[in-house]
Amino acid sequence: HKILNNVIGSDLTIDHKEPEEIIKPIIYPKNNYVSYGVVEYVKRMTLTDYQNIKKQYKISAKEFKIHPSLKELTGKTFLDIINFLNDKISLSATYYRNNTEDALINIPQASSTGFDFLYANAGNIQNRGVEIDFAYNLLKNKDWQIDWNFNWTMNKNKVTNLNGAGSINLGGSAGISSRAVEGYPLGILYSTPFLKDETGNLKLNNNGFPIADIVAAPIGDPNPEWRAGMGLNIRYKNFSFSALLEHSEGGVVANGTEAVLVDYGTSATVGNESTGTSDLKNYAGKVIPAGTPFRGNIKDFGAGPVALDESWYVGLGGFFGNVGEQFLDDATWTRFRELNLSYRTSSAKLKKLLGIGSIIFELSGRNLFLISEVNGYDPDSNNAGAGSGRGVAYFVNPPTRSYLFTLKLNF
Repeated sequence: HKILNNVIGSDLTIDHKEPEEIIKPIIYPKNNYVSYGVVEYVKRMTLTDYQNIKKQYKISAKEFKIHPSLKELTGKTFLDIINFLNDKISLSATYYRNNTEDALINIPQASSTGFDFLYANAGNIQNRGVEIDFAYNLLKNKDWQIDWNFNWTMNKNKVTNLNGAGSINLGGSAGISSRAVEGYPLGILYSTPFLKDETGNLKLNNNGFPIADIVAAPIGDPNPEWRAGMGLNIRYKNFSFSALLEHSEGGVVANGTEAVLVDYGTSATVGNESTGTSDLKNYAGKVIPAGTPFRGNIKDFGAGPVALDESWYVGLGGFFGNVGEQFLDDATWTRFRELNLSYRTSSAKLKKLLGIGSIIFELSGRNLFLISEVNGYDPDSNNAGAGSGRGVAYFVNPPTRSYLFTLKLNF
């Protein structure tokens, strides 16, 4: 959201028992809200509330005026931080609704213009969500300190305007792309779907197999429903230990790698030997008699069991059939993001002889394990790299798992 900080006369002073950093007040026009913060104390309030808080915290400030050039706020954020039990527990919750205007996007151009893309301000994107942070100091004394923290966040976004572009490719592969499409979340997966009737059921051909639609359309949202993280920090004298566990719930990913391997016949998915209890038709219309084994699988699309053999997988059932929705996987994952163990030592003799104030020995590991139902790769992998596109994997390099030993010398 737009931060409006050109407020006249916004200097603050504070008289409090402990020194605290002041965040300058911001006046939001039209609703006359003042947002100000002190370290460990942030609150959204009206001007009347602000006068009361000034008295409570002995804050003095100049009178405020709204600068005539300020525009109406396009996003709102409400934040409350609560500390209690002598600061052993802290809880914060944030709700936000932000509109990003004039986002920079590559707009496809007709070849007659001499360019493939036009890089321009062409997008409006709406974000709204909730963030919750919780921290608990379980133990703190001369030798020990144990802290536990947890965070949870949910974000919903929607592309509201592309200035007539309709759909913009953000990355992906030939058959499945991640796009900006008006009315859909940013990064929505786009491909040819199977043809369906008004109730959402598959339309089938005479052999009992689905039919490809002739128009590409959104097939799935790669954005998670929510994400969470949990951390533990332990200190005992000169030893320190920290661990971070993360979880991402929901969303889908298009497994282009699996789609290609199925098409080439090298995926374990097509390596089964199946035997039908009744006559089965394959995609080409050939009948496989009951009791006859074949390489492939048996599936019922709605009109009875059929044989998924080579004729299906090198056709509509593989990557080059260009029907991407059949290769969507649940993107939910849980991972051990980081583990760290360190020891710090120091001595006056070491300082005198070598000028070294302290030495820290540290062992750490990242991405130590992953729990995911995605077949063959990490759902955090992304064909589009670090851009806005996401949710497509096509023979991408996996994230690294690392083990590190670090020696730090502090002079």
